Amino acid sequence: MTDAATLAKIKRIARDVRLWAEGLQGRQELWDDDLSCMCSIASYELFKRLRKVHLEPTACFADLQDYGHAFIHCQGYIVDVTATQFTKKLPKVVVLPLKDINYKTYDFWRPKIKVKSKKRFLDEISDWPRDQVHPELSTEISAAKPKRHAARIGHEA
Repeated sequence: MTDAATLAKIKRIARDVRLWAEGLQGRQELWDDDLSCMCSIASYELFKRLRKVHLEPTACFADLQDYGHAFIHCQGYIVDVTATQFTKKLPKVVVLPLKDINYKTYDFWRPKIKVKSKKRFLDEISDWPRDQVHPELSTEISAAKPKRHAARIGHEA
């Protein structure tokens, strides 16, 4: 189980990323106030910051009927700073134990693909609309040949 200090660090980083994403949303005016269509952008920023402090996050991608969703698993918790796009009943920053998630209610948190590296993250979002891709990754995608692994289910070793 994650200790209190580690959980506090995850929550702090998640709050900081939510504020960062809200600031980006306010400047760009491409996305809604609920951060709809920003899940990949915010999840990559969260992934990057959690890795920087050695918390070993896993980026997760749900493949729903009409759309995809990106979020993070870290230290036994789901961390999502854009879940408000699905329901206003959720807080702006979600940090919940994985064991407590009701996937029937929250199907957007059922990961189809999980990745642990920047390269694999890049592979998974290579065909997403560019306005839904983190600015750091957008130029890398343009230079690389798109590879979408939608047919594959699994976890990176």
